[in-house]
Amino acid sequence: MGILALTGVAAQILFIQALKHATASILQPFNYSLLVFATLIGVIVFGEHPDTWVVVGAALVIIGGLYAIKAKA
Repeated sequence: MGILALTGVAAQILFIQALKHATASILQPFNYSLLVFATLIGVIVFGEHPDTWVVVGAALVIIGGLYAIKAKA
């Protein structure tokens, strides 16, 4: 738990530092990758499989992010 806490704090500090050099709209798609990694860890490490609503919600978030990127371009 301590390692998890330390890596979480380090990730937040690095994200704040990244916001000094780029806008949030550029950095946000990287934050969406957390969905993929959290799902993979759940499946591989804990043997959990996402249900339909989790997949639908994740798809909506990803589609919204892609739409925001396309609208900005």
